[in-house]
Amino acid sequence: MKVINDQAIDLALDKMNDFSEQEYESLIEQFTEKQGDLLDFLLTDEEEFDQNEKEIILFIGMQLWYIFQQEDPNLPSVEYETVDRIMEQNEKMLEYFSEESEEDFMAALNGVVDQHAQSDLLKFIIMAIIDNEDVREENSSVAFIYLKTFVECFLEEPKKA
Repeated sequence: MKVINDQAIDLALDKMNDFSEQEYESLIEQFTEKQGDLLDFLLTDEEEFDQNEKEIILFIGMQLWYIFQQEDPNLPSVEYETVDRIMEQNEKMLEYFSEESEEDFMAALNGVVDQHAQSDLLKFIIMAIIDNEDVREENSSVAFIYLKTFVECFLEEPKKA
């Protein structure tokens, strides 16, 4: 997967902003058909998220998928085993970092983002979460881990859809 930069992100989001209701429905149908396991993952039953947070995670996930689709229309289908394995790795990372002071936690998180293969996408996720007042501060790091997991699933080179 090629690196997706800020310009590609902005271009894809600008296209999405111009979508009609019918185009959004079509996008959701395509996502459901091509990435059912990822959709199930995004429709989390995580108890700590309220309904607004769950909808925000789903919406950001849809944006991310559309961004990926713009770069690779033949995006591989992701299986739940991959999602589960990557989520487990990211939860361990979050647990490890959470033992740090807030300042050290933020420094470590910035290091992870800056060195990530898709750093611009992770920065987009952070801004999307921070800019949304419906994501409670205490849930922002878990929401980030969910969406980071989503991104990393496409870096795995799973089977073609």
